[in-house]
Amino acid sequence: MQKDSMAGRRRLRERLAHPEDAQRATSALDAHPTTPHAVRSLQHQAGNRAAARALASTADATTAGRPPVRRVAAPSVKTTQVATGAAPRGAGSSAQSKRPRDVAARQKIGIEKVAANATALGALGGDYGITWPQAIRLTHGAKLEGDNWALTVNDVVGDYSVQARILGHQTDVTSAAIATQATYQEICNSLDALGVPGNGFNFYSLKAVQAHESKHATRALQALMDVREQIQAKFATVTIARLNNQETALAAVARLQALPAYTTAMNESFALWDARFDALINGDHTGDGPCELAEKSITVPLKNAIMERAKTERWIAPPAQVALT
Repeated sequence: MQKDSMAGRRRLRERLAHPEDAQRATSALDAHPTTPHAVRSLQHQAGNRAAARALASTADATTAGRPPVRRVAAPSVKTTQVATGAAPRGAGSSAQSKRPRDVAARQKIGIEKVAANATALGALGGDYGITWPQAIRLTHGAKLEGDNWALTVNDVVGDYSVQARILGHQTDVTSAAIATQATYQEICNSLDALGVPGNGFNFYSLKAVQAHESKHATRALQALMDVREQIQAKFATVTIARLNNQETALAAVARLQALPAYTTAMNESFALWDARFDALINGDHTGDGPCELAEKSITVPLKNAIMERAKTERWIAPPAQVALT
């Protein structure tokens, strides 16, 4: 593959089903300049990260990222790490507003797997799979700093999606039983090559693709944890003057969320998570890297089983007999 000269484009292995898929994927990304995360074979796609993301807040003004997503009904995956700290002087919910100041606030940070939205679906193109951060959801409190309310961040949840598939013309290699005398060698070649290029093989393993993408998904929580303090710092700058001595923290949060500065902080916070995720997956596609090893944990046993079957079925010619003299 030729190295792309555009700044910010990542070097990834080509796994596209057909050459026209590469053109279609490139056209889609030019129309919506987004760099696919953890793309398992799109070739050098990207562009300006800041301009690429169509960052939008949802109707409740507590979610930022790509367009609102449909939640996966089941199974839902959520990982939470709980940290304990001093309670803020005020709260972003009725339950928090009733809590005494000296009670520790339980602050959560986690991720939730959701259905792929339109942007993630488009970014998949002709590829095998993609892992894609889609939005962040926050809960807030407010604390008084002199005569001003400042926004605090209590809980942070990152929504991400995972797509994994084999290509339309391919048969899923689920076991050695798939192989025949006519196909076993092609199947083994595909497993050896990890399905690359996609248009070169009529067989590959869905489980191998899923193993690859699951390795990327492990980066989502770590990325969010890495930028948690930066997110908190961004919202600490969102302030508003106190109306009167009777104004509650709950009422202040509602006013703070209506500020343009709040929308900016949401979008910038998502961008922080997004960029950190990209940085963490940077080495996932290197030779013998995490994703390649994850795929091989599926493909190597499959190939071994197929070769054993080929010997048992005598698809492999026995070695020539040496005549004794």
